[in-house]
Amino acid sequence: MSDLISIIIPYYKKKIFFSKTIKSVLKQSYKNFEVILIYDDISKKELKFVNKILKEIKKKKLLLIKKI
Repeated sequence: MSDLISIIIPYYKKKIFFSKTIKSVLKQSYKNFEVILIYDDISKKELKFVNKILKEIKKKKLLLIKKI
């Protein structure tokens, strides 16, 4: 079995870039990966969109950043 690779993606109000990034990740030939998404937007307006896209990925983690 091949090693697990972690792909860390920051997210801040860039829907179009996020979609393209995820499509690129899914096209890779190496399949043993996880996606760690860092949602760094105090507004949760785009969180539903992000979760919908992430459903395509089996191994994922979503980290929500809280601003103080």
